[in-house]
Formats: sequence, C-alpha cells, structure tokens
Amino acid sequence: MRKILAVLALTLVATPALADWNGYRVQHHHHYQNRGGGGGDVGMAIFGGLVGGMILNQMMQPPRQQYYYQPTCQTVFLGKVWNGWTWVEQYQQICQ
Repeated sequence: MRKILAVLALTLVATPALADWNGYRVQHHHHYQNRGGGGGDVGMAIFGGLVGGMILNQMMQPPRQQYYYQPTCQTVFLGKVWNGWTWVEQYQQICQ
C-alpha cells in the first residue's frame, strides 16, 4: 500500500515537469507558440522520477536485521592437576 501511494505522489510531482510548460509562452492574443528548448526537461523529469522512486523505496523498506557472529564454545577436560593441597580437575574453554 505504501509503495502505491509513493508512486501516486511521485506521479503528481513529475506530471507538470513532463508537460514541458517551459517551452510554451502565452503571447498577446493568447496564441501558444513553441519557443524551443525544453526537450531535455522531459528526460530530466524521468531521471528525477526514477531517482526519487529509488530513494522513496529505500526509505520505506523495513530495517535489515543485523546478524552477529556468535562463536560456539565447548569446555574440554584437560586432566587432574596437583594444586599443592589436593588434586583438582582442570578444564579449558575453546571457542571457534
């Protein structure tokens, strides 16, 4: 629904530029006369519409999920070690 509304809004904004109002001027007796130029305006309007559509599309997408690296760890038994008083089990945690 949001994308449809964005396209409609973009169409309303780009339509006057596509009509090429700059190339036509009203004369004394209300005759319309083509003054030339303005041919590139249509191309720029289409280009602006495409760029604007890409920007709006990126703004309306949901944020991407960040995947964080979580190492897998395991505890390994190394054996029994004399600590000066008694034998204790020694373990080491190894992460990949």
